[in-house]
Amino acid sequence: MNKKIKISFARRKSIVARLYIAFMLFFMASGCGMYIHDDENGFDPLHPNSSYGDVSMPFYYYWDEKFFLRTVTDHIAVVFDKDADTEQLHAIIRSSSLQPTDVRLEENISHRYAILKARNRNVIPPAVEYFKERDEVVSISYLYRGYDSHPARPALNGYFFVELKETTPFELLEELAEQNNCMIMGKLSLWSDSDEFSLFVPKTSKLNAMQMANLFYETGLFEYACPNFMFALTPDFVP
Repeated sequence: MNKKIKISFARRKSIVARLYIAFMLFFMASGCGMYIHDDENGFDPLHPNSSYGDVSMPFYYYWDEKFFLRTVTDHIAVVFDKDADTEQLHAIIRSSSLQPTDVRLEENISHRYAILKARNRNVIPPAVEYFKERDEVVSISYLYRGYDSHPARPALNGYFFVELKETTPFELLEELAEQNNCMIMGKLSLWSDSDEFSLFVPKTSKLNAMQMANLFYETGLFEYACPNFMFALTPDFVP
């Protein structure tokens, strides 16, 4: 193994550590969930104007590998503004037609969120616009399941990460972000010389963070581009 490969491998390990430690949330959700099946149109009720990819078979890239997921349409994760009034957030949750299964609204935490489920395992879309219209809401996502026995049910929190190739100038990242209405939040590590950045996808975007990360990666400008997931890893949670 030459030196270049060793550096690449070490960098991958570093990225995995950051994804699981610095940016993860842990939450519980219940119920089997329903899945979207619209192979012809790739329709995503959370992003109805999107035609990028097939939502019945969502996927993300981990470097050059594709990982496919299933969409759980009777659960959503709603991420709130960290500075929003706590009582107001409780009022927003109570006034929706959905049932909360896990709520974290404490102040001074990295993400304030609620996991909500539809009654009678219905598909959630009609309730989504209610949350999109609220200024206190910064991100909305379905929950997703993998195709193995791992109990994780990830949701998106609006962020994704990229690393520039050596031949890709930062100005190209700025241009691509502007074209797709993304915000560059900064470097993943202030103590590293690597060109790894965090970007945020507003809730009004036609693409969610997973679809946006795929779009960026497929330009060929990046070493990697992957969404930031919030994972449910509680040991008593069985899919």
